[in-house]
Amino acid sequence: EEVVQGWDMLIDRMKQLKQDVPLHDFLLHHFGDPGYAGLRQQAEAFAQSFDVADARKASVKGLLKEWDKEDHPNKKINKGYGQLMEHLAMQCRSMGGVIHTDSIVRQIKWQPGEVILTTLDQQTYAAERVIITVSAAVLSAVHGTASIAFTPDIPAYRQAAAGIGFGNVVKILLFFKEAFWKAAHADAAIMITDEAVPVWWTCLPFDEPMLTGFVGGPPADKFRHKTREQVLSLALTSLSQIFGLNTGQLKDLLSDMLFIDWSEEPFTKGAYSYPMLGTGDAVRVLMTPIESTI
Repeated sequence: EEVVQGWDMLIDRMKQLKQDVPLHDFLLHHFGDPGYAGLRQQAEAFAQSFDVADARKASVKGLLKEWDKEDHPNKKINKGYGQLMEHLAMQCRSMGGVIHTDSIVRQIKWQPGEVILTTLDQQTYAAERVIITVSAAVLSAVHGTASIAFTPDIPAYRQAAAGIGFGNVVKILLFFKEAFWKAAHADAAIMITDEAVPVWWTCLPFDEPMLTGFVGGPPADKFRHKTREQVLSLALTSLSQIFGLNTGQLKDLLSDMLFIDWSEEPFTKGAYSYPMLGTGDAVRVLMTPIESTI
């Protein structure tokens, strides 16, 4: 019933915390007894898998806001979330909006009430205001394909962006000839294990013979620079341990594979953010416009 054994006790203790601390320190202090070793391991694994967080940096109070919410039913969009983006783009264009794709902004020159954007291919766009929606990792970056130079610079905002945790995710999509897992877990939507690829999603409620392996947080770094064959081997070995099938059987059932390392995506530099100590202050800075212009 509980993803983490002792979950309710963990949440109650988190609620009693007065001074915010990193999750790793909190677990050692409040659940340091050897009898709680499993709870500590599972709680950190949950933070990695759900929040892509580093337990040594993640804020307990920040995680509590996420973890203490009531359960809501999972919702999935048939044929993928791309449809959501296409719908929003269509709405934008229907109201006269213009969307420029393949336009990598490298510099923003600004003064109150005026901005000039220059792209990688030296195109310029002028406006009264600019809304910055890049990831925290990109905003805090000084170098790289997606880094943006501000003139004059906005160092307090870069520093604030660096004060927000930003984790990585590796996703391994395996397409099979048949949904072999249904024999053991017909209604399984997610499987959380302690394997090298610890989390696996099925396609429920859709009937597709595909599993998505998910590695979040610091463990995802171990997959950087691995070949497709090495990743596939780790994935199949993990599934072999979970379902009691040998890797040869799984390979025979496999029809295709897709491997996605979000740290390699230059326009995000990772997957998504998580709260660290001080993230609340950082968010308040980033929510404050600059001269009603940025």
